Amino acid sequence: MHAKYVGIPQQPIELPSGAQLQTFAAVMGTNLHQRPGLAVVSGLHGNECNGVAICHQMIRLLSDMPPHAFEGRVIIVPAANPLSLGLGQRLWPVGGLNVDFNRIFPGDKAGDAVERLASELLDLLLGLSMCVDIHSGCTELDLLPHCRTYPWRIPQGERRQMADAIAGKADLLNLPVLEWRDRRMDASSRATLAEVLLERGTPAVVIEGGTTFTLDDEFCRQCVSGLLSLMIGEGILDADIAQDRMPVTGGYTPLSVLSSEIRPVLAPHGGLFRRRSEERANELTLGMWVDEGMELGTLSWPIDAQQKVEDKIAVTSAGHLLALRRMPIVAADDVLALVCTEGDWRRRITVLE
Repeated sequence: MHAKYVGIPQQPIELPSGAQLQTFAAVMGTNLHQRPGLAVVSGLHGNECNGVAICHQMIRLLSDMPPHAFEGRVIIVPAANPLSLGLGQRLWPVGGLNVDFNRIFPGDKAGDAVERLASELLDLLLGLSMCVDIHSGCTELDLLPHCRTYPWRIPQGERRQMADAIAGKADLLNLPVLEWRDRRMDASSRATLAEVLLERGTPAVVIEGGTTFTLDDEFCRQCVSGLLSLMIGEGILDADIAQDRMPVTGGYTPLSVLSSEIRPVLAPHGGLFRRRSEERANELTLGMWVDEGMELGTLSWPIDAQQKVEDKIAVTSAGHLLALRRMPIVAADDVLALVCTEGDWRRRITVLE
């Protein structure tokens, strides 16, 4: 089924330079009343490539399916922030604003260009049965791919029901971790796309994996498979037709944690971090269970010969290894690893209530 492309906004925004600002959404499937709808968004940050590649592959796969394969609507936005993507930079590049596009939602139709674009994007996504916002991890850490959501942003009376629905959808996404973000990092009215969608009644999750400025083919394949699984589970795609195009995996229960239960292992001082020696490196796998005291690597003092040559870095709390430092040069208190505990998400949502 060929995609229909919709402008965001419908009429381009004129920038101070005279250039025209507009991005596009690929829309496929049926828009019948009360049919489910799924959105996939990427490119909110211009230095994150994986989501763009995932969206492009999804458009190709879905375009190859016959119209009768669709029982709902799919909206795919590969490049939500086209100006930053064109420059390969995280922040909004116009007017010296130094603005993070994913921190200004809900935007403002009467505001400047970046606020108008945010407002138009939000309007397109509200009311769908699910929105998935895809991001890449930072360059410093190898990160276990995961999805997260913000239950504290959901209105109090709807929190349990929507959290239950999100947990069921996350089971289909083919990702090993579901993080319930319970820290109120910003008390202002401006927030991320996913947070504002949740506040306004649209279930939303953020997927994060890989690193900035790179393409992680395995992470991209994992996400595409999980998104197809979600579309089948939501009744948007015919299972038999979708399976013919690409093997679909997923449907297992991810590790479920509160963000406050993710424990960092911090560098006690600056220096050079080395993961445990090569012959033992295969013992450390992201997602594995690590016991307190297990060695992660060593941290060498870079200059002062009077100090110890190196310190052993060990796990400080038992749990699952969520991230491990890849960049060797560190400063004091830099994150060397992240370890999370496992538990029952229903108990955790009760805590948030």
